[in-house]
Amino acid sequence: MKTLSFQTILKHLPIHTLKIDRSFVRDLHRDTDSREIVRGVIALAHNLGLDVVAEGVSEYGQLDYLRSQGCEFMQGWLYSRAMEADVLTGWLSEMKSIEPEVPA
Repeated sequence: MKTLSFQTILKHLPIHTLKIDRSFVRDLHRDTDSREIVRGVIALAHNLGLDVVAEGVSEYGQLDYLRSQGCEFMQGWLYSRAMEADVLTGWLSEMKSIEPEVPA
């Protein structure tokens, strides 16, 4: 029986993005293990040329930590609650017209 490492499997899968489960994101502020796992997953993904999406971002502290580790994409209640498709379409159109805030 041939054994494959996690990295070997990831390397050969036709994927472009790795998603971090919200259970790790939720505990970032109180659990060192979660912070280390998230840090390691982001580093591994980048080393393999993958984008990273963090799921379940609901607090600015989570956002700050994920940004500091180079996480490119985030989703969660900090940005918006779940919405119906027709509402989402209007929301996206509205967001396109908003100028992004640039820190001074």
